[in-house]
Amino acid sequence: MVLLNPLLLLLALADFASLALTQPFDSTSAPSLARRSEPSYNAPNSPTGTFLEGSSPDASLSSRGLTGFPGKGSVKWCAPGCSTYILVLYHYEIAAGNTNWATINTFVANAQLVCKQQIANGDAVIPHGGWLYGHNWMTTFNLELLFYNSNNHQLTWGVNDAALVALAAYFNSLQAQGRQPGAVSFAIVDGANEVARAGFGLQGTWSAG
Repeated sequence: MVLLNPLLLLLALADFASLALTQPFDSTSAPSLARRSEPSYNAPNSPTGTFLEGSSPDASLSSRGLTGFPGKGSVKWCAPGCSTYILVLYHYEIAAGNTNWATINTFVANAQLVCKQQIANGDAVIPHGGWLYGHNWMTTFNLELLFYNSNNHQLTWGVNDAALVALAAYFNSLQAQGRQPGAVSFAIVDGANEVARAGFGLQGTWSAG
């Protein structure tokens, strides 16, 4: 269980209040959509894009699909309790001196809190085409998460939250296998449609343009 510092939560909410992405950035490094008939690695018996029962994805999975990183193939990872999944591509390891799994887990959990705060006020489309999370964290942890609309669709806070659940489970699986934290890009798919692209990494890994 991750204990969240109230001050960090306030900083997380401040990120949302002060930052909004106005243009999509270059998506050439984000993963392309794979065949939807392929199963998710954390739910091989559930058709991809269909409702996944609300159980926690297993972080003790074998290395099937997670070997050979950084590689060219993306991995499907489903969020429980919904029809949202991500196609995530691991690019490279982040140097151990810059961060660790505990920091990343807290960082992602606080990003989820921002989404949940917005959902509590009524789920809606994320304004301005996307959002950047991590501005106030950069001076301490030097991390960022960037999300932007794609495929002529609009990302909602609810789908964004589900994508972060999937991302956290993917990170947990890497950690359980002894993998190092790394920069990743991912497509967010809800049901049958890609709705957004995203990137996680050190400050400056993903940029608008």
